[in-house]
Amino acid sequence: MANRIVGLDIGAWSLKAVALDVLQRPVEVVGFAEVALAALAEEGAPVSEVEQAELEGAGSEAPEDAEAAGAEDASPKEGEEEELEAVVPQAQPLQAPWVRALKGLIDQGFFEGVSRVVATMPNGDALTLRLEVPFEGKAQVSSVLPHLLMGSLPMPLQRVTYDFEVMAGKGDEEWEALVAFVESERLGALLSQMQSVGVDPAMIGIPELALRLAAERAMMLDASAYAVIDFGHAHTRLLIQDGERTVVARTIKQGGEHLSQGLSEAFNLSLSEAERLKHQRAMLDVDATEADEALVRISQVCGDVVGPLVRDLRRTFQSAYARDRVQVEAIFMCGGASRLKGLKPHLEREFGVAVSPLSVELAVAEEAAVAFGGRQPEAALALGAALMSVREKGQPEPINLRQGAFEFRGKSSYVRAQFTRLGIAAAVLVVLGLGVLLMQRLDQRAQLDAMKDAVAEQTQALFGERLTSPAAIRARLGGAAGPERGFVPLMSAYELLHLITRGTASAGELQLDRIDIDTDRQLIQMVGVTDSPQSVDQIAAQLEQEECLRDARKEKVTVQGDNRVQFEIHVTSDCS
Repeated sequence: MANRIVGLDIGAWSLKAVALDVLQRPVEVVGFAEVALAALAEEGAPVSEVEQAELEGAGSEAPEDAEAAGAEDASPKEGEEEELEAVVPQAQPLQAPWVRALKGLIDQGFFEGVSRVVATMPNGDALTLRLEVPFEGKAQVSSVLPHLLMGSLPMPLQRVTYDFEVMAGKGDEEWEALVAFVESERLGALLSQMQSVGVDPAMIGIPELALRLAAERAMMLDASAYAVIDFGHAHTRLLIQDGERTVVARTIKQGGEHLSQGLSEAFNLSLSEAERLKHQRAMLDVDATEADEALVRISQVCGDVVGPLVRDLRRTFQSAYARDRVQVEAIFMCGGASRLKGLKPHLEREFGVAVSPLSVELAVAEEAAVAFGGRQPEAALALGAALMSVREKGQPEPINLRQGAFEFRGKSSYVRAQFTRLGIAAAVLVVLGLGVLLMQRLDQRAQLDAMKDAVAEQTQALFGERLTSPAAIRARLGGAAGPERGFVPLMSAYELLHLITRGTASAGELQLDRIDIDTDRQLIQMVGVTDSPQSVDQIAAQLEQEECLRDARKEKVTVQGDNRVQFEIHVTSDCS
């Protein structure tokens, strides 16, 4: 029975693979392999006889044994060159170095007996974000998450593939969704390249979250809030964990190759020479009084390269504290660049917390002890990927980007699931039907609640109060909102002025000095001069009879002489 799980880390420096035996309890590391990509990436790198034959025979419809049968007479006969050129296409370009490295591991037998392969998205292509959600259940969150993601992604929703997990919030946020997403085109390209050499990963995870699984098995992990920093060749990955909450999961585009480039420029070396110098002599924080001037200069270059990365990490720690009040209590480091001499004490001085290499507590088979034990910092990410398929009872499903059109349909898992469903279908048909109806009802309720919340937010912004009733919204829009002021006035300013003019037409001599209309207070103030106090009473009475004008109050009536009375009238208006 196949009982082997392989986790893959597609790095910029090398391809790393960790094999676990899942039948062992506890789980046991039974293999580790690493293939450097530099030689494969160089132009003119040697190609194996098998690869060369595949390239030269690409597109040929002849049977596989035809080449062997005619190997001794493979050269074209005279006059047949043009015909052969028309039949045999030109050789295709070589595959990416990591794909060729993967094929090399297959040829070596590393994947024999493998039941499942798990990989993580390389090159920082997968990103994460956190969103406040109204539910704890993943099914309920699934129904509203597309609406929440709109406007939160750097690209249209239809161009990404995503998965998520729900975790407890902090403060006023009861629940949060940690969403991992990747551009679908990049995910499809990765799967296509892997499948071209016969590898179909059951899961594609997020590197930072794979580090979380490795950290959970780390020795002496007694800090409730901790960080894992994976110092890679081209990228540095950072995970900040607060108990079961993932606070930060991000990739910084800076790694060990930047130090090699810095040494190359400082000492006028080729990149390969700078790599050797880095591995042999690079060190941080060398005392300026050191007699070896070259070592002092190397240390200065190291400090100049590491400094911006440390500042970026510090800003992330500060942001985690400002937003989530998470104070990192311990830092675990891994990755090939974590071997830089002096990095551990340097980080301890910079961040004021204990820094330790990430060392996992797992059984290691004798045949893997040397390879895995000597390269454990480099193996951490591949190990975390393999652990994505090792879940204890009650543990939630890890984030897996193989969703939708990319859903895994491999033989080992898919066929077994089909047999299981067919075997129990007759016994649980009624239960499944009720369950589907219940889930549909919950989904519809969740969608309805989400729509009501969205309408309430819009009406709050538009009217100043949260409304969800269609009748109430129509009333506010149409101006027929009872004592509340309608959003659309019943009358325009011109119509309102005409109404006031008509209400004062029956007065005798009349001179209006000022008309003020306060729409917020729903008040009209009129100041003018007429010929008698009786005319003021007549104007007030006439205004109260007009449509949507009420409560005309005489505030000031002053007799200034014969046939001259100054007045001020305040009228309450429902017209605006």
